[in-house]
Parts: sequence; C-alpha cells; structure tokens
Amino acid sequence: MPRAVLFIPLYMLVTAIGINNSIYGLMLIYPTITIPYATWMLISYFRSIPDEIEEAAMIDGCSRIRTMTKIIFPLSAPGIAATFIFSFTLCWSEYLYALVVVTKGADKTITLGLSDMIVGDVFAWGPLMGGSIIASIPVIVMYLFTSKYMVSGMTVGGVK
Repeated sequence: MPRAVLFIPLYMLVTAIGINNSIYGLMLIYPTITIPYATWMLISYFRSIPDEIEEAAMIDGCSRIRTMTKIIFPLSAPGIAATFIFSFTLCWSEYLYALVVVTKGADKTITLGLSDMIVGDVFAWGPLMGGSIIASIPVIVMYLFTSKYMVSGMTVGGVK
C-alpha cells in the first residue's frame, strides 16, 4: 500500500486531536513509518542471535528479564544502533507528511524550510546547498555516536 494513502486519515486524526500545525502532530505520525521498519529489521537481527546463549544464561540462574538486559540487548546493540540510525534518518529527511501536517513557519522541518527556498523556477543554489549540509550534520553526529555499537561478529565464539 502506498504511504500516500495514509495522508487523509492521519491528517483527520491530527486535526481532530488539535495538534495540526505543530511538531506534536509529526511526533504522532512518524511512528507509523518507523515502527514497521524497525520491527522488520530487529526481528531478523534478534533471530540471528543463537538460542544457546539465552539457554546458557538461564542455566546459570538468570531470569528472563535479566537475560534480556544482560545478554540479549548487549549482543543486539549493532542491530539496534543500525535501526536507530536508519529510523532517525528516515524521519529527519521525511518531506510529505511534514508538508501535509505542518504549515506554520515556526514549526516547519528542515526539509520544508529548504523547499521554501525554491520560488517558482528560481533555485537559490548557494543557500540550498549550505542548508543541505547543515541538515546532514545531525545525521552525521548520530552516526558518530552510534558507530561504536556497529561491530560485526560480536556473537562469534560465544557458543562453544
């Protein structure tokens, strides 16, 4: 199903709640994009962790919660970090939902602000390129902070 089909009911929901033309409307809508993607990515990553590691933790006396917090989540840190980066980038660069929900100047996202620089058929290339560089800085910072968790092969040798 195309994402554009969701514009009308989501706009009606945001308007009924009274949070259209605000960043809170986008905060309600963006999970409709990111949750299915993150679920799809993380399910396959959690399935790649061997069951024997979880069973060994249970034999050693860990409860289910402790096994999740001490064993499974640290082993899945690369998948969680990658999913976080992709989800953040998806929401940060999203244009259509922001165009439908937010129309006020103060609450516009950076992608809407960049599109406002285009007037008719006149492109202000200098400000557009400078704005796109500035818009990419948060994504780069997110990657730099989460790149330490992007280590492949963390479970290699975990099971003997």
